[in-house]
Amino acid sequence: MIRLIQALVVMSVLVPAIGIGLAAWQDRRAIVSDAEQDVEQSVNILHEHTLKVFEIHELILDKIAMRTDGLDWASIAESPATSEFLRQVIANVNYISSIWLIDADGKVRATSNQSQNIAGLTVADREYFRAERDTDVTTFISKPYIGRLSGQPLFGVARRRSTGTGAFDGVICISVPVEYFERLFRSVEPDERHRIVLVRDDGEVLASDPPPPNEVTHFPENSLLMRAVASGRQSHSWQVSPMDGREHFFSWRKLGGYPLYVAYAIDKDVALQPWYEHLRLYGAVGIGAALALFLASLLALRYARRELALVRRVTEEADGRVRAETSLQQVRKLEAVGQLTGGVAHDFNNLLTTILGNAERAQHMEQRAKQLQCLKNIEHAASNGARLVHHLLAFARKQHLDPQPTGINQIVVELAEMLESTIGSRIRVSVELDPAPWLAMADASQIETAILNIALNARDAMPQGGHLTITTANLAAADPRRLQELEPG
Repeated sequence: MIRLIQALVVMSVLVPAIGIGLAAWQDRRAIVSDAEQDVEQSVNILHEHTLKVFEIHELILDKIAMRTDGLDWASIAESPATSEFLRQVIANVNYISSIWLIDADGKVRATSNQSQNIAGLTVADREYFRAERDTDVTTFISKPYIGRLSGQPLFGVARRRSTGTGAFDGVICISVPVEYFERLFRSVEPDERHRIVLVRDDGEVLASDPPPPNEVTHFPENSLLMRAVASGRQSHSWQVSPMDGREHFFSWRKLGGYPLYVAYAIDKDVALQPWYEHLRLYGAVGIGAALALFLASLLALRYARRELALVRRVTEEADGRVRAETSLQQVRKLEAVGQLTGGVAHDFNNLLTTILGNAERAQHMEQRAKQLQCLKNIEHAASNGARLVHHLLAFARKQHLDPQPTGINQIVVELAEMLESTIGSRIRVSVELDPAPWLAMADASQIETAILNIALNARDAMPQGGHLTITTANLAAADPRRLQELEPG
């Protein structure tokens, strides 16, 4: 019992700990899975929205190219209608800062913002201008730069103008505010730390939320994102970024036919933040439950030990009583044996006196008849001595049982003589015998022992003396009011 409760004490701590561990593990898996699904959903939304913005840019470039097709730069620069057309094109578009028409020398000849002073303004050093001039690129998206008139971070979406012979004839450039995409990225999961980037295929970052660490505006080739883009495989595992040394889960999408990619990444610590909160809750509940179970088990163990000590004490006391009762019974038995021995010694003394006296008389008698009588007396005395020995063996439980049809009256009469010397002279012994007793199937010595024990108990109950009557009578066991434990007969 104690070991069982001790096992319960151990289990009261171990089981809650295992339960909390399993629950936390399952919860962590679920939260990580949810974070991965959120990343995939978010990057899909960003991909659709960003792609639509660049497709609109493409449509606007088409519209401007058609409007200015066939016009020389002098007509474009001197026509107020051209600037008004450009203004109307982006009147309600918040993801375009301005539109510039730039000639082959890099001079800005028209703008959608008529308040801007473009006199003498040249952008020949801009990446988008050099790319369209030096290569036959239809649409080019530049890396971010600071606008010379607006002072804001921008990147250009430019298209080449060509002469009828295919020679370079300037650029149509849409200035896109980086802030628009930063606001868009911040609107995705605003309460959760994440990293969203719009990046070119060469690693140049066009927009990012938050800004890349240490103001990095270019992803190196060994970065997770550029390696994934180069391989063409989506990443579906948590990996450590070489840029900040933190573990991320990220996903990316290519924007149609543009050399652009939008990517969404989340830090593992951020994704696991709900799990940390749940873990604190699990820990509080689990520790409370484990503590309660531990204290209850400890209390049960203390009570069990106390009860075991009490049981041992009671058992020891009971064993002491049994030993005391056994000793008392032994003392009583020894006393009875002593008394019985005194009576038997007296009887043996009488028997020996009879034997010796008759033997001496037989030696001096000359008549055969008288000698035979003396010998009969000697035989009778020897028989009585044998019977006394039989009684002693029965009393000492050394005599084997020999049940035979036995007359109870004869046993009582023969035993009454011995009882007078055994129980003392202060108690008078008398017998009342049934005139026609039934025979009993029993061992005569056992009956004598039983009567002797009863007589000794009666003597102990009458220390001042008294009258002991032994009665025999026929009794049928069929009467249910009498000896119910016996079978009828």
